[in-house]
Amino acid sequence: MPALAYRSTLPRPDDPDIIATVAEAVRNGHGFRAAAAMARVSRTALYDWHQAGLEELRTGELGSHAEIADAIEQGYADFERRNLAVIEEYKGKGQQRYMAAFIHMDKRNPEEWGQRQQVQVDQRTLGVNVSIVLGPESSEALAQLLQGRAQKLLPPPEADSREAT
Repeated sequence: MPALAYRSTLPRPDDPDIIATVAEAVRNGHGFRAAAAMARVSRTALYDWHQAGLEELRTGELGSHAEIADAIEQGYADFERRNLAVIEEYKGKGQQRYMAAFIHMDKRNPEEWGQRQQVQVDQRTLGVNVSIVLGPESSEALAQLLQGRAQKLLPPPEADSREAT
């Protein structure tokens, strides 16, 4: 069998170059798609490595994925720390420069930084009492009309079970 001119290796989650590239990308505010492209790995592979690493960090059974997950989480923390410094620097001065940093964090992590809109519905019963004075002919006709409507709306009366036996 002839020798291969080159040998391609699969990317690994514990590759120091991949870890450094992904951490730097996340630190600078890039999402997973861009970070994966910069590290030359697929977005799904990076996502899977991150999830597996978080599980390793959670359980304490550290494997090859824990280091990249820790680097990604530290990159997120550095990103937020930098944006919070910008917000604190400019928000008290009446300048709107902090809004870009805030919006960036809002879009990156809406669960923590997004605006929460809460809708509360207060149901109240509204009653209307109407008094109508009718003549004797009109009241007789109205009573018959209401009785006919009530019969259509209400279920038929059930026969007494004692009468059937």
